[in-house]
Amino acid sequence: PVESSSIRQLCTGWSGTGDVPGAGTATNTAPVILTQDSSVTWNWITQCLLEIAAASNGAVNATTGWRDLGSVVSLTATASTTGWHFVSWSGDVPSIYAYDNPLTLTMDQPHSVGAVFAAGTGTYHTITATAGANGTVTPSGSVSVLEGINRYFQVTPAPGCPARSPAMRRTSAPPSS
Repeated sequence: PVESSSIRQLCTGWSGTGDVPGAGTATNTAPVILTQDSSVTWNWITQCLLEIAAASNGAVNATTGWRDLGSVVSLTATASTTGWHFVSWSGDVPSIYAYDNPLTLTMDQPHSVGAVFAAGTGTYHTITATAGANGTVTPSGSVSVLEGINRYFQVTPAPGCPARSPAMRRTSAPPSS
């Protein structure tokens, strides 16, 4: 591999014409005796480093390692100690996804991601996020939210629709103290 600290080019094989065999997955070809014009093309993929860290009292279902550029990784954080719960992701995670568990992460660049855990069982509530015909909301559907945590949503109007601040409406009373 040809690599920097967090991005590398990995040879996946070669293809050939003429006297060079048609293809191979090794990083070199066997000796070739040329009797005609021939070519060899080396095939490369770009990979990004995914660094994973879990705070004490928890674990993540993936390990640090190289991932293909553009691939999608699903990370799940799990408390490993009774009486603890997942709070959020830290590091290279877009803020609107910081509380998603599992987290779906596109390897569009190197990422360093950590899972944060806290004492207590945590009380979760569900927000059902939907958009009408003139826009989208991300994330959408049933979204689990830890009580006391701000959950961010990205609201995007459809092309040609004016952008306005979204209106939030409370459909049930908050818990009484």
